[in-house]
Amino acid sequence: MFKFLRRKIRFLFQQNQRTFSKRESGKEELDFPLVSELIEENQSFVQEKFGTNLGVNYRIIQIGKENSRKGLLISIAGMAEKEILYDNIIKPLLEMELSGEEDIIDYIREKVISVLELTIEDNLNNLVAELANGQSVLFISREKRAIVLNAEGYSVRAIEEPQSETVVRGPREGFVENLQTNLIMLRRKIRNPDLRMEARVLGTRTNTRVIVAYIKGIANQEIVEEVNRRLDSLKIDSLVDAGFIEEYIEDAPLSLFPTIGNTEKPDVTAMRLLNGKVAIFTEGTPSVLTVPHLFIDAFHKADDYYTRSVYVSFMRIVRLIAFLSATLAPGIAISLLNFHTELVPTPLLISIAEASEGVPFPLVYEVLFVLLMYEWLREAGYRMPGQVGQAVNIIGAVILGETAVTAGLVGAPTVILIASAAIATYLVPFLFDTVTLLRIMFILVSAAFGLFGVILLGMVITAHLASLRSFGIPYTAPLFPINYRDLGDSIIRLPLWKLNFRPRTLRPANLRRSWGRVWDRENNEKE
Repeated sequence: MFKFLRRKIRFLFQQNQRTFSKRESGKEELDFPLVSELIEENQSFVQEKFGTNLGVNYRIIQIGKENSRKGLLISIAGMAEKEILYDNIIKPLLEMELSGEEDIIDYIREKVISVLELTIEDNLNNLVAELANGQSVLFISREKRAIVLNAEGYSVRAIEEPQSETVVRGPREGFVENLQTNLIMLRRKIRNPDLRMEARVLGTRTNTRVIVAYIKGIANQEIVEEVNRRLDSLKIDSLVDAGFIEEYIEDAPLSLFPTIGNTEKPDVTAMRLLNGKVAIFTEGTPSVLTVPHLFIDAFHKADDYYTRSVYVSFMRIVRLIAFLSATLAPGIAISLLNFHTELVPTPLLISIAEASEGVPFPLVYEVLFVLLMYEWLREAGYRMPGQVGQAVNIIGAVILGETAVTAGLVGAPTVILIASAAIATYLVPFLFDTVTLLRIMFILVSAAFGLFGVILLGMVITAHLASLRSFGIPYTAPLFPINYRDLGDSIIRLPLWKLNFRPRTLRPANLRRSWGRVWDRENNEKE
């Protein structure tokens, strides 16, 4: 054992000595290929990396009228704007004057090319990566450096209102798949130099750009560092949507409750950043992730802050009741009708019995059948084209439902119960998946144990909610652990001039948001 350790230590010492000697002599070997003075060698390297790729364009040009040099401009078809390539790069290079004494790379960068973003690079691997990201690369003969040019230009989807976050009042623009457009839309909402946007590339195969956005001086720096740590720890080869990041970095990936928020609206993203949260933008998707995400956030809507507080508070309570009804109503109904009929008023019990007379299946089978039929119709409506999907929903809801009741397969009360629960689910769309699974769980335990099973499962879910964290923040805050100062923007919403502080639950670096109705206070002091 000791002999092995001595040999290992001697080997490491010799390795360090050789490395030190190479650095001292200036002959340390590099582990990446450098740009060659021969542009033919550079072209061969790029062609070897991309293979026989139809979309890669190689353009040989003559740089300068006199004392000219040969140049090679490489770009990706469809990702580089042709007008920018010709007007801002190729044409100036053809018409430039060279004396033959100046540093041509610096001369071109400073006085010739009129592209806003360009960098100098000598690593061929990095140049290939830049090409894959949509940049253009210019090689010049007898130069060991190349110029990376930003000439991106490709068609993107028009800005429109997100279908999943429609509002009655407020901005109607939504994010698109283009990352640069999304960042510009956010900067239009927050015109402040403290808005930080930190870039990184994830996915060894897809090379997807990811931006972490936050407001310096408001966001808790520990949360920002935790977000960066989790993103930097990702070792994946493909990243095509924000959902990939969500599953990798969320605190409880197996929980039914999402601990990472998402939105497609710039105004919602801006408000969350101003509250101290962190946003994660992913190239190629309009969905932006926001952390930390709390349970109460699912009951807040974009236009809650554009409408009067009394009505908003009422609607938030309605959404909470809808969430509880959509989750518990079918299970409680089965418990009462199968195990605790003495708790049901006699006239109602008689009416339900008459409506369900002749149905050959137990109540729990009726409920599960109608629920399964509803899930079929909903999924078919989503996947079919717009007009066809609407027709499928109408046919399923009217014809199949009515026919099933008429044929005696299910009772009318069961159809009404499931239809009401399904409608209530749409009031909290962010928890749609959660409500769907919880509803089935409550149906099964109620069929087996009655109200006792419903209460027991409810206690287990409540304890699970209390144990969840989102980037170190309690998921159920400010309800429990209770924070009285944050309750003004939880289930209810106080007037905006009463919300002078950011949510303390998020531990922002700057708590103060406003000073209330200063003019009203000044008038009272004068009187």
